Amino acid sequence: MDLPITWKSWENVRNQKVVEISGSLSAAVAALEKSLKLFKIHYFVKHVQEREFENEKANISHPKAVLKDDFAENYSYISQDEIQSPHWGHNQVAVFTAVAWIEDQCHSFAIIIDNLSHDKLCAFVFIKKLLSSYLQIIPH
Repeated sequence: MDLPITWKSWENVRNQKVVEISGSLSAAVAALEKSLKLFKIHYFVKHVQEREFENEKANISHPKAVLKDDFAENYSYISQDEIQSPHWGHNQVAVFTAVAWIEDQCHSFAIIIDNLSHDKLCAFVFIKKLLSSYLQIIPH
């Protein structure tokens, strides 16, 4: 007998969020099987990358550096003087973070921008800026 049930799942509807789904038990099992296949691939790739990343960090030598970067979440900002803040949408900024391991030193960076696209072009511009900053701190 295929019982009706409800379950929760991460869905991408303009952004990632948890949604409640109603359906049959067999539909829930099929969704779980599909998710597990994707998860196994993700898990494998993540661990291979993590192992290589840690190996690279452990073996840094001049003139080599290891860089890890990512977009953080978008952040809303409001003015303390906003009277009607509950009635208006708030502006947001994106934060691009990076850490560089250069020989035995660790350097952290953050770039704040009002472009929320998080696309390859933005990442390229940020990495180019970070590389010019790193060149100033790398020992010669």
